[in-house]
Amino acid sequence: MFFDLVDREGAIRSLVDRDDVADQGDGSYVWLEPAGDLQRSIGRMTFEERRIVIETTSKKRAEKARDELPAVFGGAASFRAISYEDVEQAIKHVPPTSKKSEMDTPVEDQRKILGEFYEQHYRKWLDQPLPMLGNRTPRHAAGLKTVRPKLIALLKDLESSSERQRRSGEVAYDFGWMWAELGLKRE
Repeated sequence: MFFDLVDREGAIRSLVDRDDVADQGDGSYVWLEPAGDLQRSIGRMTFEERRIVIETTSKKRAEKARDELPAVFGGAASFRAISYEDVEQAIKHVPPTSKKSEMDTPVEDQRKILGEFYEQHYRKWLDQPLPMLGNRTPRHAAGLKTVRPKLIALLKDLESSSERQRRSGEVAYDFGWMWAELGLKRE
């Protein structure tokens, strides 16, 4: 998601004293919301020369940012556009910090890190509303006869994509546990 910067210093000042915004010390800020006794990230804001880039992990959070941040920024920034991409696409756009550090990280460590990321993502994914399931969570959709076929097709698509990754030597995720977790049988 992008906001056009009208007043860079004003936009940054609008974030400074907020309890729900954390300065990361690298020019980026994390917008937070309560989650029980903790806080979770709504999104990460990065200030570029003429715009603010806001990255969220769900469509719902992107829409919340689109709707609420104009009031936070006042006239210092204005909403421009939202762009959606899946996790694999987003990872491809993240530049390495340096070629040296990428080469210094053993392949097995890289695989472990990405594997842990996938594990955390897909464990949470079961309880995230998905537009393709009528904004139901996969866990909820599994119990509905009318939506279950869409969920099964989605799981098969994820497994197919993962198999293509495995065949090309990339890190691939095993979705086998998810079928049992959702009480579904592979057809």
